[in-house]
Amino acid sequence: MKRIFYFNCILAVYALTAVSCVKEYEYKPASVTEQGGSAFLENADPTLLLMPEDVQQFTFTVARRDSSKAETITLKCSDADTFILPNTISFAENEGRKDVAVTFDVPTGTSHKLVVTIDDKDAFLYAQTELAFTIIRCEEYHGYFESEFLEDEWETPIYKVGENRYMLPDVYEVDAPLYFSMDEKGNVTVEDQYALMYDNEDELLPMWCIGNALDDADIWGGGSGFAGIYDDETGAVTLSILFYVYDLGGLTPESGESAFKEVLTFVDDDKRPTIDHSMDNDSDDNE
Repeated sequence: MKRIFYFNCILAVYALTAVSCVKEYEYKPASVTEQGGSAFLENADPTLLLMPEDVQQFTFTVARRDSSKAETITLKCSDADTFILPNTISFAENEGRKDVAVTFDVPTGTSHKLVVTIDDKDAFLYAQTELAFTIIRCEEYHGYFESEFLEDEWETPIYKVGENRYMLPDVYEVDAPLYFSMDEKGNVTVEDQYALMYDNEDELLPMWCIGNALDDADIWGGGSGFAGIYDDETGAVTLSILFYVYDLGGLTPESGESAFKEVLTFVDDDKRPTIDHSMDNDSDDNE
């Protein structure tokens, strides 16, 4: 305690000395003209995930720092071919904010980006004047999941949420989806991600998961994330997944393997991902 007190005293003396040496400067606020225009964009969720049945529409909000007079604000859109929104927003006197609707019509299983910007002549320079959105319209597949980790199995929707990217909802915990990627050859990757809350001797800790088919994952989220290879004839992939708590350790199955085997099957024969077999013959010729 004496050492701590002595050290604190030294800091206090130094602080008083430093304050006494600070020079005074005259602050000159920026003029109204130097602040630019009046309009800015309120914060909005940058990612919009739509189920196939969802309406293809969302809104964002344009606001003004000065609503004392009527004004028309000009907006810029990065992809006018895909997204429909007004080019100008008209504000009445004393109207400070306005919601703007964006509509679109994109195929399921695709992802699109949109950047909305307030025109320079209208933009308030000391606030947000640009918003970037990623809109993902999911394609739904019928799936079946067999979990060694949970010792359970059930039917589940599988959502394609972008190019080569998929999502299973509510896998190990409600509102905790499992994401994975699949390339054109069927290689499946489960990137490091949250899985569930783990009860560690009455202490709840966040548990994470990562693909570990190559036995290269660690308890800090490192590793390739490679989880297995999808077979488009059966529609199934066995995902080798490591479950771990940062700096604490990982869980291993009773089999003694380094990862749990989680089997995911795309059930419908006429609606499942296909892979590129064009390189198969070349591989056989090289053997």
